[in-house]
Amino acid sequence: MPAKGSHKPERAKYLSRDQVAALLRAPEAAGEMRDYYVLACAYYLCRRVGEVVRLQPAHFANLSMSEIVVPILKRVKKAKDGVEARWPRGMQKDALTGLPLARVPIIDGMEILQRMLAWAGNRDWIFQGSRGGHLSVRRATQIFRVWADVAALPKQCTIHSLRHTACSNVVSAAGIAVGRDLAAHSSIAVTNTYVHATREDLARAKGALNP
Repeated sequence: MPAKGSHKPERAKYLSRDQVAALLRAPEAAGEMRDYYVLACAYYLCRRVGEVVRLQPAHFANLSMSEIVVPILKRVKKAKDGVEARWPRGMQKDALTGLPLARVPIIDGMEILQRMLAWAGNRDWIFQGSRGGHLSVRRATQIFRVWADVAALPKQCTIHSLRHTACSNVVSAAGIAVGRDLAAHSSIAVTNTYVHATREDLARAKGALNP
């Protein structure tokens, strides 16, 4: 069990590569492209669900350079006890959401993102809600649960498991600094709470304890 106050998920909340593939395959095979792209963005872009639903076509202007800008939910420090809220240094403000924008690299899934932009067209939000705004976090969470059940994933998994899994996989393949940039964390110490030893990591360690 994770320590009290920690946001590091239990082991069951990490997804294997096969589980991620099954999850993404389910809505795509059913022709539910909005649901497929919501889940794909959470994974390939390593984003929080609240950031996924606020994505706009304008955020992908530099896609050809393998980077995008994304709204970050946890970078503005709220006003408290008479101390004014602080804006993150060097970050621009998103016109529609008022959130700080961070540049993040595209590690994988470029073809999927290009298809998603063609699907979204010129609307303000990639994932449009029923009332003209963006899709709600609650609805995106429900979307995950529906397809997680179809893919027979553990009940403990949440849509945030996709972000943790993506970050952990990138750290395993390319190092913690790349994982930090992808997740747009403020420090490597935060990224370290996302790291999980994969089966491949354990296989590479085999024999390391032989005297």
